[in-house]
Formats: sequence, structure tokens, C-alpha cells
Amino acid sequence: WDVRFDNATAQRTLALAVAETKRLRRYTAVASDFWWLTPQTLDHTVWAGWQHHLPLEHSGCAVFFRRDQSERPTMEAGLRGVQQIACFQVTVYDNAFLLVSNVTISGATLANLTVSLPTKSSSALIEYWPAAPLMCAANWS
Repeated sequence: WDVRFDNATAQRTLALAVAETKRLRRYTAVASDFWWLTPQTLDHTVWAGWQHHLPLEHSGCAVFFRRDQSERPTMEAGLRGVQQIACFQVTVYDNAFLLVSNVTISGATLANLTVSLPTKSSSALIEYWPAAPLMCAANWS
């Protein structure tokens, strides 16, 4: 945030960023698992990604960055710690902190997720948690 460019749009973006930070705090707790989903590198031609997972809650989040020189618009995420026989509610947010997807998917799909970022220098935040049993039945019957 920069006071010189303070306007309604900047204030809204700041509010969304603060809300996201507060929402994600729980995933960085001592009881969470952390995994790098990509090699740690400063190479601008490859994606960067990592995951926080709360094993007792079967929930977590993953962050993906398509770097400015990456030619690949997709990345196989391979989320870890996900129960493949369960159903999950999954939300996806873009680099403007906006919700772009809210779906219920199987654990197997989540564990083998492919992330798509068509634009270079973009990011995605994925949050997941167990779906209500009725949501699973409605989507997988």
C-alpha cells in the first residue's frame, strides 16, 4: 500500500490482502506440514509453489507462482497429505485476491491437481477442506 496512490481500488485490494492473510494464518501453525512443490530456485523460467497442510483437519492451502519467463501455462501440483477417498471443497484465488473458483472435488483429483495460469507473472492460491457429506453425494452420485 502506498499513501501516494490511495484510492478506493487500492483500499479494496488492501482489504482483500489483509483478509487473505488473516484467513491463511492458521495454516502456518506449528501443527501444520509444509512442502515445497517445486525445486527452490531463482530461475525465472520455472514455477514456484508450496503447500501448508493441517493433517488433523485434512485441510490446507497451496500457493503457485508462474514466473515472468516461464513458457509453461500449467503445472502438475501433486498436493500432499490429501485423503484420496474423501471429497474436498476447493477455492481458488487469483493474484488480485479475487475468488475465481469454488468447487467440490474428490481427494484423488486434488492430489493430482493441475494448476493453470495462462498469464506470465501470475499466481494462484488454492485452499481446501473436507466437504460436507451431502456435497460429496450431490457431486459424485
